[in-house]
Amino acid sequence: MAFMTARKRVEGMGSAKEGTRHFWNTTVTSIALLILVPLFVFTLGPALGDSHIAVIARFSQPFPA
Repeated sequence: MAFMTARKRVEGMGSAKEGTRHFWNTTVTSIALLILVPLFVFTLGPALGDSHIAVIARFSQPFPA
């Protein structure tokens, strides 16, 4: 008596061999977001609540003198 299900008999449904690449892709993406999210918050956070003219003046010069 064989304990094989119909799904197990289907060919080509085995391991996709993509797990390691998916793991590294997720890891690199999360590390990049750990850097970019605080940078985004500290850059745009102080401009919240300012007038439109003040925000335009702040971001019209990318590097303050």
